[in-house]
Amino acid sequence: MKNPKVWKGAENDFVVFLSDMIDGDVDSASGLINIYAFRIPPNPYNFSPKFIPLTSRCTSEIGIQEFDVDDISGDIVFKSGADLWRIGESEVEGILGGGGRTEGTLIKINLESDFSQSQTTVIKSEIKHYTTFDTLNNLGLLTVRGQCYLIPIKETKKFEGGGDKVPGRRWRVWPRGGEVGAVRVFSSKFLNSTHAIILSTDPDSWNTAEVSIYVINLKTLSTVKLIEGDGTALKSPNSDSFTVSGNGKLASWWDTDGFLKVLNIETNEIVTVDTWIVEFGSIKFSKDSKYLAFSHSARNQFTQISVIDLNTYVVTQVTSDRFNSALFTWSDTGFYYTSDRDIYTDQSSPWGTRAPGPHFKKERQVFVIPFEEGGMVKEVEELKVWSTTTEAPTLTPTENPSFELSSSVIQRAYPLLSIPVKTYTDFLAVTDSGVILTTAEGTWNLPFEKGDEEAKVVNTNSNCDLNTAYTSIYCQTTSTYIHILLSTFPDSKTFDLDNMFTVVHKRLEWKMMYGDGWRMLRDYFYDREMHGLDWVGVYNKYLPLVDRCNVREELDDVLKLMASELSALHVFVYGGEYRPVFTDTILKTINKVATLGAKFKTTGIGMEVLLVYEGDPDFPVKDHISMYSPLSGVTLSRSGQVGLVPGDVVTHINGENVLEIPGGLSGALRGMAGRSVKLGVAKVSGNNNVDVIVVPITGDADDDLRYTHWEYQTRLRAKRLAREGGFEVGYIHLRSMSGAKAENEFARDFFGDYNKQGFVIDVRNNHGGNIDSWLLDTLQRKAWMYWQSRNADITNGGLGWDEQFAFRGKIVVLMNEHTASDGEGFSRGVKTLGLGTLVGMRTWGGGIWLSSDNRLVDGGLGGSAPEVGTYNDEWGWGLGVENMGVEPDVVVDNDPHSTYNGNDAQLEKGIEVLKTMIESETDGWSMPNDPGPKKNVKLPEGTC
Repeated sequence: MKNPKVWKGAENDFVVFLSDMIDGDVDSASGLINIYAFRIPPNPYNFSPKFIPLTSRCTSEIGIQEFDVDDISGDIVFKSGADLWRIGESEVEGILGGGGRTEGTLIKINLESDFSQSQTTVIKSEIKHYTTFDTLNNLGLLTVRGQCYLIPIKETKKFEGGGDKVPGRRWRVWPRGGEVGAVRVFSSKFLNSTHAIILSTDPDSWNTAEVSIYVINLKTLSTVKLIEGDGTALKSPNSDSFTVSGNGKLASWWDTDGFLKVLNIETNEIVTVDTWIVEFGSIKFSKDSKYLAFSHSARNQFTQISVIDLNTYVVTQVTSDRFNSALFTWSDTGFYYTSDRDIYTDQSSPWGTRAPGPHFKKERQVFVIPFEEGGMVKEVEELKVWSTTTEAPTLTPTENPSFELSSSVIQRAYPLLSIPVKTYTDFLAVTDSGVILTTAEGTWNLPFEKGDEEAKVVNTNSNCDLNTAYTSIYCQTTSTYIHILLSTFPDSKTFDLDNMFTVVHKRLEWKMMYGDGWRMLRDYFYDREMHGLDWVGVYNKYLPLVDRCNVREELDDVLKLMASELSALHVFVYGGEYRPVFTDTILKTINKVATLGAKFKTTGIGMEVLLVYEGDPDFPVKDHISMYSPLSGVTLSRSGQVGLVPGDVVTHINGENVLEIPGGLSGALRGMAGRSVKLGVAKVSGNNNVDVIVVPITGDADDDLRYTHWEYQTRLRAKRLAREGGFEVGYIHLRSMSGAKAENEFARDFFGDYNKQGFVIDVRNNHGGNIDSWLLDTLQRKAWMYWQSRNADITNGGLGWDEQFAFRGKIVVLMNEHTASDGEGFSRGVKTLGLGTLVGMRTWGGGIWLSSDNRLVDGGLGGSAPEVGTYNDEWGWGLGVENMGVEPDVVVDNDPHSTYNGNDAQLEKGIEVLKTMIESETDGWSMPNDPGPKKNVKLPEGTC
């Protein structure tokens, strides 16, 4: 049930709402939304309502998304698909009086417009639009926002007419058979100087956006389709993994079903590599095109590298699963890769606050498996590529050497000690003198021998790769791509991306995007059976609505309808190319309203301060961000001024009467974030007027500050309520479970209070993340041993117990209807592991995990696919969270009116529950009994 509204009848009032129940039965659901109602009785606090269906949408039709009640006419208007429908007051009365449900009356609407947002447009290409790149000789092959272009090297001299320095030609290539805009190119690679291979949606089946592979003649632009886009041979290939062999005869990729594919371009045959492996990373062909190496997850989740013999398709793992080996490249002398096998931690012991654990840097060392003549292993002493301090054994060649026959291939890898250990991000190539790798700082050519010339570096980002021909590398900079020949590193040339643009035919693209989103949901969703849906039927059901879209936001509406059929949470539609309110960044900035970090009310002389928002004074800076109100005493004292307090009235801003400024306080502060303003203030104490110079903050910073204020006040209230109950608690509020900020928040407030009798972990409004396992691991620590020196124990700051910082008290988790995703996962974990009691309201209901990597051509999500199912023996699929939410042990709702007045019923109940649990323990939180006298080694009197 959702969106309840009151409908006032002639004799009775009714609550009208949306629901997917079937014929008023709350224990059954159709998944299709209709409008229902029930009568409001004289005593609405204790009754069993009878639910009356008002509308009659069936499963083959489009359900109802929203509705409203006209309080004047009594009509109900609802939206279904792209149409508005009306139920008149008299018809509503008739249905509620016992008549049958209705379809409603269609409201006919005619819009007169040029619909400019649906017309063909030109989009300036930016670095965010560039997806794949390849080079050959002096040409680049760029995939940019779903289109493919041949890009020349940028000329160093300006064209001045005539035949001198004629600019290089830049032109578009795409699979023939469809219009540009109806096709999305995912990846493009050179096969040779005259042909390219393209992975794209199929123009012949563009209505469902299936994927095909094409070979295109770069001179004539004639197209040959290699693989039919029928959704069987190709589903959704990972375009980043799409690669081509050096001889131009093979291509390879992995797909969302976890299959590694190899395509013979000459015969159009696809081989699915038979292996248990499903989690793939990089793919690279050997220089002679006889082998294919790929990184993947081992069964223990460590990253390994394996190699396929493309003659026999035998797969051999060439690195161990005892460590991570991920980055690699081929050369004439050997197979090179990086590994973190020589791990070391920068934390040497578990002693210290916040329970420090081992921390391993993500640094990698370079290794080589040397080649034999004609095979895998070559005699080591001939290579001379590792430090002279390493004794290199002589390896005996085998007959017809191969990966399959080299049983000790893993042991035949040798470290290149002259290459520094770093946090490398990619392994690009090997030259005669060294290796080329990337880091966050740039692209490096690192010499084999320490006595050689110093390492060379090119300033790039980490988006670099080796071209198919193994002759050059291409790297992305802040604004373009550069081309570096291996033989002349670090000399580079820039590709001509000046004034790069793409032409977008909006209506064609929207239709392709609808199919693209539908296909990616099919191929990314965790359940290949699509929850039992006829997924093709779903496609056909909503397709007619795409033709009625006139702006990008309306396409989002259609995508939401289509994706919602899965009845799965974590399906989000957002982030496309919407027309901005302001196209000028200056206009955008000056139209943002700044704030003063306080709550006001209007009085006869100005704006009276009701509350100045303040965070925890112990943490004026969190995650390197200052938490302050421009009006607080802490802020203004730094400039020798006095802060504002409740009762003070702001009368003037920069000399203008605040009551006479259009828009009032907001109008006066428009565009003023980060700039000083002068406030005229009537002080509540002393009856004097003063001027104060303050620096307003942005609206986003104000939102953060207000929430921080609530967190701090809730923490104080929790500790006060516990003290009044005769015990001590710790309190943590976690806004999310995402990344370092959430980890910092937990560590900041947990370890300082680990020795309290109770703990309130507040995940209300938590919007998820993925750190639940770390939190649960910390909370599961158990005390099994205790320490006491001659003068110190846990009571006076000495060591307490092992496991260090194990929490020995009772835990309550506060949650509400806005607790989502990993906030729910954490709550479910606390309950399942018996760590505490859940108090509050049923949570949001998202139990299938996602990664949001199925992006549309304009960067938006056409329905983020929940890709990883969760389960256990107790709850089965979804952990009892998906579509249901986590039910609290103690149900408490925060009444809106009471909460507005400053109360927090959920926190109060949580403290009450903690008090009961603590008092019911026979031994409570106390230390173990004194074991008695210490050891006595005094000899008895008279002993010889």
